[in-house]
Amino acid sequence: MCIALYTLEHPEYALILCTNRDEYLNRSTKNAHFHSFGGGTTSGDNDHDIHDNGRGSVLSGIDTVGGGTWLGVSRSGKVAVLTNVTEPYGAYPSSRGTLVSNFLKGPGSLPMDAYVDEHIRGGTYAGFNMLLLAPVAAAAADPSSTGEAGLLGFEGVFVTNRSHGQGQEEGAGEVKGDSIIMRQLRSDERELGGMSNGIDDAGARDWPKVKDGCASFRERVLDPGPVDEDMLAEKLFGILEQTADKPPTCRAELRNTIQVDPLTISESATHTPYGTRLATVILVRRDGRVLFLEKDRWQTGEDGAPRLATSSPRRHEFKLELN
Repeated sequence: MCIALYTLEHPEYALILCTNRDEYLNRSTKNAHFHSFGGGTTSGDNDHDIHDNGRGSVLSGIDTVGGGTWLGVSRSGKVAVLTNVTEPYGAYPSSRGTLVSNFLKGPGSLPMDAYVDEHIRGGTYAGFNMLLLAPVAAAAADPSSTGEAGLLGFEGVFVTNRSHGQGQEEGAGEVKGDSIIMRQLRSDERELGGMSNGIDDAGARDWPKVKDGCASFRERVLDPGPVDEDMLAEKLFGILEQTADKPPTCRAELRNTIQVDPLTISESATHTPYGTRLATVILVRRDGRVLFLEKDRWQTGEDGAPRLATSSPRRHEFKLELN
C-alpha cells in the first residue's frame, strides 16, 4: 500500500507532494539519484550522500527488479507517481514501473493524452493508479489557479486501468478488462488530492488513510501564511509517519494506516516483511526551484529483522530547465 498527497494550488508552490512507498523490505531498490534509466546513470549506488554531476535527466529511485520507478521528476519539469491497485496477485507481461519511467524520460513536448495512447493503451498491466504532471504557465493549468500569470503551474491527469466493475479490489465488484481511463484532475483535486491503492470510482477517496492524510494536509500545509521550507518538509514527513491506532494484521487493513509498520502478508508467496520503506517530499516553487527529499523508513537489519531507520533525508535541489 502506498499513498500520495498533493496540492497544485499553493500560492508559493506549483507542487507540494508527499508520498510513502510501501513494499517488501527485501526488494532490491536504488535510492533516488539523477540518471536516464540506463542511458548513462550517475551516482547509482545506495550511498547516503548522492550527488548529481549534471548528466542524468531524471531524478528518481529505481526498482531494480522491474527496472522502472514509482515516483520521479525530470529536469524538464514532468512529475509522475504510481500506486498499485489492491487486487489478487497475478502474473502480467508488462511492468507498471515502466509507465512512470517512460513518461519521465520522454520528450517534454509530447501531450499527456498522446503519451497514454502511445505507451499505455494496449499494454497489459496489474492494476495501477497514476498521477502525471506536466509544467505549464499557472493560468493555463487552471483558469481559477491561485498562481500569478507567467509563473509555473502544472497540468495534471489521473490514469488508471481499474474502475468500478473493472478492478479486483476486495469488495469492488465484478471484474472487467484492462482498458485505460484518463481524466483531467478536478478542481478539488488540484487544491488537495489524495491517491492510494483503491479503485477511483469505488470508494478510494473514503479509505481511512486517504481521508486522514488529506485532513492532516489541509490542517498543516494549506496555510496562507509565510512558509519556511524546511518546516514545511517536516510537517509533510510528519503526515507520512502517522499510524493507525490498531496496527494492520492483513492486506485488507493496510488502507487504515498512512505509515505501514512491518507485517507479513499471508497472500504473498514471499512471506517476507512488508511495510513503508521510503517517505518522499517534493516541493516545486513557482519559479522552478525544486527540493526533493527522500527519507528511509523501515529497513531490514543485518540480522534480517525489520528496523526503523534513523538517517536524515537525502536532499536534492535543482532548477527546472523549462522551455
